[in-house]
Amino acid sequence: MNMYYQAMGRHSWDCNFKDSGLISVTDPSYESCTFQSGGHQSDNGPTMAQNSDATWCVAKPGTNNDMLLLNINYACNHVDCTPTHVGGACYNPATLLNHASFAMNLYFQSNGRNPSSCDFRKTGLIVTNDPSYGTCTYDYSGHRG
Repeated sequence: MNMYYQAMGRHSWDCNFKDSGLISVTDPSYESCTFQSGGHQSDNGPTMAQNSDATWCVAKPGTNNDMLLLNINYACNHVDCTPTHVGGACYNPATLLNHASFAMNLYFQSNGRNPSSCDFRKTGLIVTNDPSYGTCTYDYSGHRG
């Protein structure tokens, strides 16, 4: 997905993929997996500067399960993660990556969207498009909607 996005000119619509793509402000590279980056987004699409409030924090794909669990435990000691519990709006899909992303975002939002609040030992990504899905809302105001 990243290679396509880069090759097509880095427009927001080049990263849609039926609402499954996320544009990251931080480098998604991990271990020996390096993501190509062409710099800032194209002038023909929305940029971070045009809507600096609209940022979310998600877990990097490829983060190992032990780190995801540590992230969940840390974040959920500071924010309300009940939507990721059985029956909650963000329980499904019941994966550590999804639950960690939700918890990490709540923590990030509750700490004023400070980039260091999305670091999580280099396992967090700051993204500019809303990772919400179905009934699971990733709010960016600091409070769950």
